[in-house]
Amino acid sequence: MIQRSMRIRTNLRPLRPPNIRSNPPLRSFTRPTALLRLSALSTRPQLPYLAPPAQCATPGQWQLARLMTTEKERLFRKTAWDFTTALGAVLVLLPTGIMLLWWISHELLERDIPTPHEWTFRSRCYWHHIKALQDRSVTQGRLPDWTIIVQTLQLLLKRLEDLNFDGQGLTLNSHTQQQALGEHYLDLDISRVFDISGKPEPWRRGYFQVMLEFAKAAEASEHMVYDKKSKSFFMAESVIGPSNPDPTPLHSAVNKAPPLEENCVPLSPSAESFYEKILATRGLNDDQQVETLLSYSEWLDSQERHDHAESLLRKALQISASALPNSSAIINSQTGVIQGKAPFVTQNLLDSATALGIHLAQNAKTSAALSIFLSVLQAYRSCPRDLSHDGRPHLSYSGTIPADVLMAGLREKFSRLLSDVEYPPPPPSRNLPLVRRGDEGCKEAAAIIYASELLFATSSSRQDTALKWIKEALETAEDQVSDTSNSMDDRWRCNQCIPVALDAWWDMIQQLKAEAESPPQQPGYLTSLIRKPKKDLASTWRREESEHWDWVRKAGRDNWEEKMSFEQWKMWSWMPMSTLTRVL
Repeated sequence: MIQRSMRIRTNLRPLRPPNIRSNPPLRSFTRPTALLRLSALSTRPQLPYLAPPAQCATPGQWQLARLMTTEKERLFRKTAWDFTTALGAVLVLLPTGIMLLWWISHELLERDIPTPHEWTFRSRCYWHHIKALQDRSVTQGRLPDWTIIVQTLQLLLKRLEDLNFDGQGLTLNSHTQQQALGEHYLDLDISRVFDISGKPEPWRRGYFQVMLEFAKAAEASEHMVYDKKSKSFFMAESVIGPSNPDPTPLHSAVNKAPPLEENCVPLSPSAESFYEKILATRGLNDDQQVETLLSYSEWLDSQERHDHAESLLRKALQISASALPNSSAIINSQTGVIQGKAPFVTQNLLDSATALGIHLAQNAKTSAALSIFLSVLQAYRSCPRDLSHDGRPHLSYSGTIPADVLMAGLREKFSRLLSDVEYPPPPPSRNLPLVRRGDEGCKEAAAIIYASELLFATSSSRQDTALKWIKEALETAEDQVSDTSNSMDDRWRCNQCIPVALDAWWDMIQQLKAEAESPPQQPGYLTSLIRKPKKDLASTWRREESEHWDWVRKAGRDNWEEKMSFEQWKMWSWMPMSTLTRVL
């Protein structure tokens, strides 16, 4: 019995095989066709409702595992591939489309605002940005942001004068101006004056335009300062300091403290420094020098420096007269009066004489100014007329554009878009004999306004003539504004003559009204022969006032300014994105 109990008992259950790394092959009838791809493989059949996972799963993990089956794996892969392809296409096509639109906008701007081919691409973009910020269709009647314009002009001028970029071949002028410019915000050395005679003509013309634009921007921003503490720009009238005892409070939308005078510097150097630099630059022609002198003298008059302004005007008149073969037979260099029997006149001569007349009128020298304006007006009317200009067709907008005309215009624009932009040739010299074209009508209207004001103020016997001339100036200005054959700049410039003429006409009416309502005085014999009776004055000012209000209503009804804005917008309406990207 003892031996039998010592024997090993037979195991009723078979021994399990040892654990091995590789799973044994599974029988197909024990597994479903749709395998759970996210669950661990097991040798036993998987019944989810009977055999829950050993470890605790997070919420939603089991549901996700049930979805990832072999049947849906191909769908997930296709969806992921399509998403990746679409994302890659967007990442490639979106920058390409943006660059294409930007290139189209740049080409359109290059056609509207041409730049010299010698300039680099960045310099061209700077000039486009500057001109776009001053475009009336972009600003929509608002004042330009001169802070951005001045800073962009600084970047452009530094590139043009950099010998490593656009200024290759420039030489420093021996007559470099030495002047104390004072501290200012811009990092720009304008004391260097160059000799640009070795550069091509388009480069010289573009450089002159940049310098003159910088001088005018300095005029417009002379009342702006930069606060070094808050790093912001303010108007000088808001600065708190000894030089401004009554500062203007800041606008409620400005969430900044008023600047202190010790922390502020001017935005840019004075306009005088830029004008002096232009005049000292070698390589400019007579037209550019005369234009600079006239702009410089106008700024000096605004600064109450009348003596210096008159000397510059005399110099401009001298330069204009030096181009004439026999100047003494055309103009009196002392008085600025153009001879009545002058064989011809030049545009520089007329511009210089007109500017001198305005300067004399502002300084109470009305007799000398009236003589100049009358001679200028006579010179304009005696100029020969260019018949080829009058024969050009005048375009008008009828409200609807035929489809074939519209498609032809689009094809022409796209063909021009693919062609190179040619920089416009230099304009004809203003020292040539003047031929009367349509664009001279605006300057003639301005001369008529000046002459009529002075004639009305200096001669009571010729007041009717002055009133007649002011109406003639209004009609001339209206014709020039309505003439679509003139350039947009000429029409905008002549549009400013209309309110000026209306204001001058109203001042004349008020003076007639005051004389008619003044108490009667015992006039002398000569005075009674010259001066009108009270009844005639009363009827005159009532008639003139009625005509004046008719013109005012006509100006408000026609609204030439909005009409021209619509025509300029119409040119861009076929491609709205170009208008949105005009500001780079």
